[in-house]
Amino acid sequence: MQPSIYLVSLTMTRGVCRAHFECQLCQVWEASIKDPHHWWGGFEGQSLGYRETRCPPGFTSPVESVSFDSSKVTIGAGAASGTIKIWNIEEAKVVRTFTGHKSSCASLDFHPFGEFLAIGSSDTNMKIWDTRQQRCIHTYKGHTQRINVLKFTPDGRWIVSGGADNLVKCGLSCLCCGEMCNL
Repeated sequence: MQPSIYLVSLTMTRGVCRAHFECQLCQVWEASIKDPHHWWGGFEGQSLGYRETRCPPGFTSPVESVSFDSSKVTIGAGAASGTIKIWNIEEAKVVRTFTGHKSSCASLDFHPFGEFLAIGSSDTNMKIWDTRQQRCIHTYKGHTQRINVLKFTPDGRWIVSGGADNLVKCGLSCLCCGEMCNL
């Protein structure tokens, strides 16, 4: 059985986003839009370690959402400008940049198998990107206000989104039919 993970706090102060998770597998990270870039992490009861890396160039507006892919080496980050950057944190470089949202990228999530990235935006759209082919493969237009959160199911078959329009939408993850339904 996998341990439960609890998000204890998430704060954004002066360009620095901090998240604190508690469980058997503890991960604490800090991301900053300023240089240098700092990451902290502790795993399976070990004490927290510290690692400093350089922040990849490119963002000119605040980062509003981040997500690790299944490899835990790649991070997707969405900015207030609507730009999404994919970073390789071991090489400290941007490996892909996606544009297409008209406003801030409020939430993002990698498909469990890693090659797809879902992004929910203040423009009320959710886009699914093929990270290998570097193109948007589907746009869902079901929300009438900002999409605050979205998540693939662990098997990657479904995607769920929640918006400021008080709707939760669930659908097959466009890899099947591209339909969304209201819950």
